[in-house]
Amino acid sequence: MSTKLLPLVILQVVRAAEEEEAPVKKEGCVVLLGSVAFVMTTFYLTNAYHVELRGCAWSMISAAVSIFCAVMSYNAVNAVIHAIFQLPPAEDPPSGADITSYVLQMALWWFLIITLFFISKKSPLHMKGYGTIGGHIMGFAAIAAFGNLAQTEQFRNSPWMTLLIWLMYPFIVTLFIIPGKLVQNWLVKSGRLSSTENDAWHDQSQDTGTDFISMGLAFIMSMFIRFLVSGKIPSVEEMEDTHSTHEVATLLAIGVGLVGAAGLVAKAAHGKEGMSWDVLSTTTAILGGFCVLFGFHWHFYNSLGNTLMGRLLIALCISTISIFWIIISWRLKVNGVSQSALDGAFTAVSLTVGLSWEKCFDKALDDLGDDIGDSGSASKTWIMVALVLIVFPAWMVYMLPKNDEELKKAIPMLADGPLPCQAFFCDQRIYDDVATDDDVEEDNLHGDPRKLLMAAA
Repeated sequence: MSTKLLPLVILQVVRAAEEEEAPVKKEGCVVLLGSVAFVMTTFYLTNAYHVELRGCAWSMISAAVSIFCAVMSYNAVNAVIHAIFQLPPAEDPPSGADITSYVLQMALWWFLIITLFFISKKSPLHMKGYGTIGGHIMGFAAIAAFGNLAQTEQFRNSPWMTLLIWLMYPFIVTLFIIPGKLVQNWLVKSGRLSSTENDAWHDQSQDTGTDFISMGLAFIMSMFIRFLVSGKIPSVEEMEDTHSTHEVATLLAIGVGLVGAAGLVAKAAHGKEGMSWDVLSTTTAILGGFCVLFGFHWHFYNSLGNTLMGRLLIALCISTISIFWIIISWRLKVNGVSQSALDGAFTAVSLTVGLSWEKCFDKALDDLGDDIGDSGSASKTWIMVALVLIVFPAWMVYMLPKNDEELKKAIPMLADGPLPCQAFFCDQRIYDDVATDDDVEEDNLHGDPRKLLMAAA
């Protein structure tokens, strides 16, 4: 993620450093050097000698990039819709029409995800990819809807009103999940979905729903916690106000404690059936990640304000933490700690890494749009669309299968190396155990040596 998009950020950091005083210039130099160090450290981890260490690194990278892809996709679609229909920006505080618009977007995203599940019913790679990104996107749609609901006049005067929204959230979300289940049952009864396809749909729907529900629950609870700590209703973006050192330390301590608690919850939930345990452990982990992320936001806003340099420093700090966590989790697994006990912390860290880099690139796009004189509206929209078209296929084809055991079992070709890039569009051939004569003839034209070797064997 950072290797492809880093030049855009570096350009903005250099410009910002030239316009600021000497102390900020020094920080800019540290940021640039840190960026190079981070990229090369990632390279070392993904090519490590130990298989478990490589697996931990790829799991973290895949999860973080999926968060980045999802929030960038959500923002890009929102920008395109606003440009096509020339919608006005949301009011402050949000109006009833704004909340209705956010809820309708959630419904449309959920309908799109169900449609993609049906289209991808024979493709484990596509179902896993669309389901993972779709769950994240639904989570961000829920954050926008319910986070802005907490900003309305009716709910913004007390943290306990935010807690009331948190209690309402599961019941409202159920209204989205039930129609999807009804559609699935109808497809099974009408013969359009086989038993095997139905099982795959069910498993992925549960993962997607857990992600969707947990992200919304965690964010609303993080708003409640930040409201209690600061005494002010927090915004959805949370880069608009200063906070005392005590408030920053309190929020970070709560976040770290929740990440630790997530590991205990995940361990307790291991082997227990039911979606409730998954939602509980995932929500606890994501809540800890949100508190840590916003704690860093509070700290750097005090000294650097809402600047690109401040956001880049946040991303680099959290990325450094993720590198240490990859190494620590590898050693813990080697010493017998179960994967289930580490899943919660992995979820929290990957969420903060993905969101911190997305906020960094979002600010870079804003600054770039200001430089070319259109307030970032048109240029930002098309650049976001381009980023999604570049990053999403690379994540699905090259990152997602790296440490996913289910995909490794379903795709024998992964044993011989990376998948062909066209698997993003059409992946039926990658599930074959051996190559047919037609495959060999076509691969002769495309020069795919792996298929030729498989056929020769």
